[in-house]
Amino acid sequence: PPKVTVMPKNQSFTGGYEVSIRCSATGYPKPKITWTINDMFIMGSHRYRMTSEGTLIIKNAVPKDAGIYGCLASNSAGTDKQTSTLRYIEAPKLIVVQSELLVALGDTTVMECKTSGIPPPQVKWFKGTPKPTIRWIWNGRELTGREPGISTLEDGTLLVIASVTPSDNGEYICVAVNEAGTTEKKYNLKVHVPPVIKDKEQITNVSVLVNQLTNLFCEVEGTPSPIIMWYKDDIQVTESSTIQIVNNGKILKLFKVTPEDAGRYSCKAVNIAGTSQKYFNIDVLVPPTIIGANSPNEVSVVFNHDITLECQVKGTPFPVIHWFKDGKPLFLEDPNIELLDRGQVLHLKDARRSDKGRYQCTVSNAVGKQAKDIKLTIY
Repeated sequence: PPKVTVMPKNQSFTGGYEVSIRCSATGYPKPKITWTINDMFIMGSHRYRMTSEGTLIIKNAVPKDAGIYGCLASNSAGTDKQTSTLRYIEAPKLIVVQSELLVALGDTTVMECKTSGIPPPQVKWFKGTPKPTIRWIWNGRELTGREPGISTLEDGTLLVIASVTPSDNGEYICVAVNEAGTTEKKYNLKVHVPPVIKDKEQITNVSVLVNQLTNLFCEVEGTPSPIIMWYKDDIQVTESSTIQIVNNGKILKLFKVTPEDAGRYSCKAVNIAGTSQKYFNIDVLVPPTIIGANSPNEVSVVFNHDITLECQVKGTPFPVIHWFKDGKPLFLEDPNIELLDRGQVLHLKDARRSDKGRYQCTVSNAVGKQAKDIKLTIY
């Protein structure tokens, strides 16, 4: 009777390729070989061909060709049958809607990796370069989905990162694997961080001498890099021959500061994730100047009449004014003496003979001092 041998017993195939199953039979008289699929005889077809040695060849195999093939050998002495299983497989395919993810700091992001394939593929994720083997990898170590803030759902097709931080930035790769092949899709995750300005809560006070240079610093971080704008008294600052904005807006340079430059300044940092603002106060220090200090000052008054001596002054901060008579501090407890207008005016009531002499006003502030002499004559 016939004896049948079939090779291979199990075989996987993908669509569009040629598949063959070898069948050899021994016996006397020589057995006749026929083929079945799922217990149904295979009829002649342009896609099926059987060689004289008994091998079955399937051209351009398609999914419906999967099944149990039987090789049946028969002669007058009996029959024998052996089977071979053909299994259709298909390489994975990935459907990814969005490859670049822009996420605000603290938000939750979900990366979806929809797959198809026969058999259903296993999904693995990994992050970073160099490209590791097919696993979930994050910063060089395997992701299990049980790390703090990270989870995988729906058989790995969803990667969820809760409350993202800048450390989550990077390239994530979804890899789908089955025995027919491997495919992958990349995500690029960018975490948007609102601007943070150093010492934002503190107002920075700056004092600068007139005609000198000063810099205001706006030390800010954020992702993407914030745009920085400067304001003075809520009006935007623009560059000029005396103002420069450098280092991507982080430094405001004021050349040859004038009293008009004094005021409240602010830097405002803006990006897609938010806004931050810091304030500065600039005080311009101006040395004291006495109006008419270098011109001769001689004043006369009729006996027993009132007279005023003036020491008009400019300066920032406003200068302290002291009066002297004949080189000695003026006795301000004298009821005939009165200081007005922050000490800029010395009022003498009912001038006496003893009031004549050389008067001097001295003015001073943190950045300078000046003096003015006045000669008073009584007649």
